[in-house]
Amino acid sequence: PPPGGPPPPRPGRGLGGGGGRRPDPRERPGAPLLRAHGGRNGGDGLPVWVENARNAVQAYFADTENRREARGLLASVAVALLVRVFLIEPRYIPSLSMYPTFDIGDQLAVEKVTHWKRPYQRRNTTT
Repeated sequence: PPPGGPPPPRPGRGLGGGGGRRPDPRERPGAPLLRAHGGRNGGDGLPVWVENARNAVQAYFADTENRREARGLLASVAVALLVRVFLIEPRYIPSLSMYPTFDIGDQLAVEKVTHWKRPYQRRNTTT
């Protein structure tokens, strides 16, 4: 090769060095990715795993108990997020950036309501 040019291809790496191309895992026989006849609407062409997942979710939510459980879980997560965003937020001090007030490893509960009612005062710690 000329100086400063590309190095010669290494054996087994594709470009004429032997080894051939790597097989594509999607081309293996017996594992179709798309159904030939299409999907529910007669041809949406979704992969089989998407249709299987959709069917499993529909079967899960067909039961009233599961719907109630999912609704309760969603409500709990929503309340937890609202509390964390608007009322109080946990914080962890990972470094000496707030030393000497806080040490490494201190855990704080930062409340977010007080500054709505009164302005910041001297010696308040803000995060």
